[in-house]
Amino acid sequence: MQNLTSTHNSEPIYSIALPSGYILNNTYRILKTLGQGGFGITYLAEEDITGRRVVIKENFPTFCSQRRQDSLTVSANSPTHSQAHDWALNSFLNEARILAGLNHPYIVPVTTAFKSLGTAYYVMPFIEGADLNRAAPASQEIDETWLRPVLTNILSALDYLHGQNLLHRDIKPTNILLRADGSPLLIDFGTSRAISGSHTQTKMGTPGYAPLEQWSVGGKRGPWTDLYALGATCYHLITGAPPPDCHERADEDNYLPLSGRKELRNRFSPVITDGIDKALNTLRRNRWQSAQEWLVTLQAVSSDSTPPAPHTQPTPAKPSAPARPSAPAKPSAPA
Repeated sequence: MQNLTSTHNSEPIYSIALPSGYILNNTYRILKTLGQGGFGITYLAEEDITGRRVVIKENFPTFCSQRRQDSLTVSANSPTHSQAHDWALNSFLNEARILAGLNHPYIVPVTTAFKSLGTAYYVMPFIEGADLNRAAPASQEIDETWLRPVLTNILSALDYLHGQNLLHRDIKPTNILLRADGSPLLIDFGTSRAISGSHTQTKMGTPGYAPLEQWSVGGKRGPWTDLYALGATCYHLITGAPPPDCHERADEDNYLPLSGRKELRNRFSPVITDGIDKALNTLRRNRWQSAQEWLVTLQAVSSDSTPPAPHTQPTPAKPSAPARPSAPAKPSAPA
């Protein structure tokens, strides 16, 4: 049952998300809305025939789009926004094609993409787990034994992603899923863009996690941009809050380096705290220039130098080297 509202002779009513129970593309039954950002909406759905659960990302740039509730179709919200609406749609489809070709154990796979209701969608497998905001231990309980594998595995994913000429552009605790075995999974590629090309010139990001160049049309973005966000994510995990926003730091940098905090020395070795501090440098040229550079530094330090863990925490699977197989692996079924 789609429960569409008839408007008859009145003005059409506009809504945002698709309603629960709607069958999309004659295949996917919408169960609920998982989240909504400036450029898209994410749904939990199930395949109508098999009952298998999936996650669906919908192209819906709120600044230029609207949805009619009588037909649920998406269109530009005014003639002046039609060009932006078309650009967003074409950009989304191009990203879906690129993401569908990615194959890495710590990156969520895209299984298919399609057009419907005047916009576009891509589908990912539903994977049991919780994001780091909910799954990570309390900040004062996190130690290097817990953090190092998570950091290493996400660096492996970013090394692979950047090798495909892509930036994630929105790394933060809610966009890293921790699976049942403790291994992380990088999710939500709705804002990803090619490293080179005009698409990198849109200004967007999450305050506290995005560096200054991400908020500037002319800012030079590269791997160092995602690595700043990863550093901010690690900072949040071990301090309980994201670092000062980049705009505040540009005026008067009030960042307190982790390497100088005595309370962290019994939980983290300098290679961890110094590495996060370097990732969070306000000047991009002074940050890690690639995920591989950070990885090599981490792996060059013997595990014997890791301070003793004050308690036992679940340890993610050991990281694997970035893989570039010739054909994408089939997604795993939901747990």
